[in-house]
Amino acid sequence: MRPTDADAETWQHSMSHFAGAVSGATGNDVRLLDLTHDELWDPSNEALRKHLIGDSIVLHGNRDVLHRRAK
Repeated sequence: MRPTDADAETWQHSMSHFAGAVSGATGNDVRLLDLTHDELWDPSNEALRKHLIGDSIVLHGNRDVLHRRAK
């Protein structure tokens, strides 16, 4: 998840570099979902969270963040 205090330009560069490195290493298309904790837990994103629990592949971090609302 994106830290709320992240510098936008630095964060975007880091995400782009990460996606390129993973794609280059695996040969697969990489699609990143870039949300803050509050954006993920916005009530309007309940369907998204359910989809992520069932279908996403976590490359960095912990899947548990999708099951409980810990800060």
